[in-house]
Amino acid sequence: MISRTCVGGLFGALAAGAQDFLEPVEVTASRLDEMGAAAPGSEVEIPREVIERSAAASVGDLLESEAGLPSLSYTGDAGFGTPLLRGFAENASSRTLILVDGLSVNRSDLGAVSWLQFPLNQLESISVLKGSRTVRYGSAALGGVISLRTREVEEREGMLEAYLGSDGLERQRASYQLPLGGWSFSLQGEQSRSDGYRQNSGYDSSALGLVIESPREAPLEMRWTVMANELRGENPGALTKREFQEDPRQSRTVRFGQAEQFFTEQESLRVAQQLGWGIREDLDLEVNASWFGRTRKSNFGPGSHSDNNSESWAVEGVFLSGENLEAGMRWQRDDTMLSRYQDLSRRNELGDADLRREIFGAFVLARAELRERWSISGGVGWESYRLAAEASDALAPTNPGANYTEGGSDAGIAAEAALEYKGDGWKGWMRYDRVYRFPVMDEIAGYQGFVLAEPFNAELEPEKGHSLEVGFEKKQDDWGFSATLFSQWLNGEIAYDFTENLNVNFSDTRRSGVELMATWATRHWQARASYSGTFARYQSGSFEGNRVPLVPEHIIASSVTWAPRDDLALSLEGLYVGASPEGNDFENKAEKLPDRLIFNTSFNWEVSDEVVFFLRVNNFLDRQYATLKFQGQWYPAAGRQLTTGLRWKF
Repeated sequence: MISRTCVGGLFGALAAGAQDFLEPVEVTASRLDEMGAAAPGSEVEIPREVIERSAAASVGDLLESEAGLPSLSYTGDAGFGTPLLRGFAENASSRTLILVDGLSVNRSDLGAVSWLQFPLNQLESISVLKGSRTVRYGSAALGGVISLRTREVEEREGMLEAYLGSDGLERQRASYQLPLGGWSFSLQGEQSRSDGYRQNSGYDSSALGLVIESPREAPLEMRWTVMANELRGENPGALTKREFQEDPRQSRTVRFGQAEQFFTEQESLRVAQQLGWGIREDLDLEVNASWFGRTRKSNFGPGSHSDNNSESWAVEGVFLSGENLEAGMRWQRDDTMLSRYQDLSRRNELGDADLRREIFGAFVLARAELRERWSISGGVGWESYRLAAEASDALAPTNPGANYTEGGSDAGIAAEAALEYKGDGWKGWMRYDRVYRFPVMDEIAGYQGFVLAEPFNAELEPEKGHSLEVGFEKKQDDWGFSATLFSQWLNGEIAYDFTENLNVNFSDTRRSGVELMATWATRHWQARASYSGTFARYQSGSFEGNRVPLVPEHIIASSVTWAPRDDLALSLEGLYVGASPEGNDFENKAEKLPDRLIFNTSFNWEVSDEVVFFLRVNNFLDRQYATLKFQGQWYPAAGRQLTTGLRWKF
């Protein structure tokens, strides 16, 4: 059992300098939440207090407003978007690891995770680890990690929330948590629907969460988590530049009378167990396991309909000795069964595919004090990858490009080393990482109806490379500052080559940049400003020296909150995202995706100890912009969006 003092506040670590705003709370921490011997690095944490104070619709919205990570979204909604992290944009979903209580929820293909699966009232915190973490977490953590922690039960509490907003937005949330005989129980639910800013861009989502936790004082601690989600989302498609400028709300699918052919339905269920055993005072064992099932029906127009059923099993065992030693093994298996159909009614089958991926890995991390203020840390990880794929085509049963049974395997080694110095109120660090990333299913195998030059590209190699990072962080009284310099070199980065009609090891790349953040917190004022400068270039091949598509070189995020009284808070947020080459523009000759500057504002009023009123306006200047652009096709984001709501605690 470990005791710690957690200080809540709008800016987490700085709230200690604004204790009149939120008082410290003494918490008995769970063994299941202990940190290991990971090397130091750049990190942003969004604690429960910030999640509760926001009127955010999803994790994606919070990553934009609180962590300064813009989303790339085909619908313009951050809840369906992929965050930009460390210079990875196109196909970033396969290079950013998403964890829930330490286990991956990433898809096994190039598809992005829907943030609406994870109700915000079920989350204790959201952490963003910037930069590679492949030693500890494996292949998918090449660009960084976004870690979601489910809620900790501290006292008996119930909560009801209701929101209304622009474009027919309706959202209701309910939660109840109960400590009972040392055990704790927490139940959360969310219902959300919207007509969408654009034609045929609405969604309807229902989510349910359950957490059961054993007594924390016991030598053996356990936590069970259940998450269920049912989602229907419409697909408005892209617009030409002229259509985008004339009316960004329009949709070609509506104009051509085919809206009913463009939508996706998904059901998902995730069941997980965490076990923490205190073997002795200085040694713990964590065993985590999960099963994640998804059923997805996709419809992308006449002749393009598919059912994708997938299951993922994951098991991880980790030994921890405080912050000095962490060692473990992990195994994950992903099964995907896909059927393609000619018609919406799914009477005429075009083909099917069955794929299985298995990943097994092991790692060890260690940390040691060199002198009073110096420490060194490092580790090594190994991981193997195996993929088996079988596909058949009903219309061309003899075509070897559409009918095959193939398999492949590979392995990767990662390493990290870091040196850290802790001064009075500040720290600095240097770290090195050797990194890799395995290709995902649809980078190797063509099975979704798009015929590749090679149906199963067994010659596709893992991405491999190195990264360096130097960081500095200082906190003093009511202000803080951090700075990070980073550079990552990748050999054989994977991309789709139009000339070969194949995913290939396209080019060597380099991503270098700087991240700056300043924060300030007093009783009545909170402020934050961050800058991310990322310079991503191809280092070999026909496009050597050109910019990597969709990666902006400059991102600036800021916010100011004024709390004139303890029960009132008014906030202003700004997000600037620089221009970038459009998707697939390797030559950097097409019109760029323009830069954008968006402002949001929010108002919170604690009517009483139990009731809070929220008012939030996103893009209140009603700027017209897009977060994605491919080959002259624009994907508009939403204009001005107003949301108002109430929360009642009981």
